[in-house]
Amino acid sequence: MPPVAIPEYPYSVDGRSPWSARKLGSAPVKVLDITNGAPLERIAALEPDVILAAQHFAIDSEYDKLARIAPVLAYRGEQLSYGYEQHTLDAGRALGHDGRARESVAGVAATIREIRAEHPEF
Repeated sequence: MPPVAIPEYPYSVDGRSPWSARKLGSAPVKVLDITNGAPLERIAALEPDVILAAQHFAIDSEYDKLARIAPVLAYRGEQLSYGYEQHTLDAGRALGHDGRARESVAGVAATIREIRAEHPEF
């Protein structure tokens, strides 16, 4: 399920981070500048099914506005208070892919363990 839009990554020519560009390929995804807040009208025009805003640090002031557009998945508690594991599991649940999310988290954990074993200096 490709996203309809992603926040702009400011360190690339096309606004896509290297990791999202690999995953998205040629999918027609809008890149949104959120430097001065979420562009609410542009987001609404895209008619998203859900808004994944787990790392959107202005969410406290924009949550209610975004929630009028679509259900919003944001961080819980303090900013940066939980890691990629919880972000992935939350997104998987929101998108109906619990199993894939758990597999992904387990796969990353296994890779980290392997690299640690091979390179204890890390």
